[in-house]
Amino acid sequence: MVLTQLAQVAMVTADLAFMGHIGPEALAAAALAVTLYLVSFTFGAGLVAPIASWAAQAYGARNLAMVQRALRMGLWTALLLSFPIIAFVFGGERILLAFC
Repeated sequence: MVLTQLAQVAMVTADLAFMGHIGPEALAAAALAVTLYLVSFTFGAGLVAPIASWAAQAYGARNLAMVQRALRMGLWTALLLSFPIIAFVFGGERILLAFC
């Protein structure tokens, strides 16, 4: 997980370094957009992350009904979280312009 996080930070840094050559407005817009993306991604991942441990615990206890319940709950959680995040992405331009 640490290497994944470091790779993601390196990608964002490289993207922002290349956008810096375009101009300060593009750099500011990209930095703000990346920040908003990471906040929404972290929020969604944090809500779905416990599902794996619940499913693994149920599988270890050989309780397959609880495994199915945990996975079903994870799928519903991800589905319900995706709608506000998609709406947030489609309205992203207006949201970003409101911050200016």
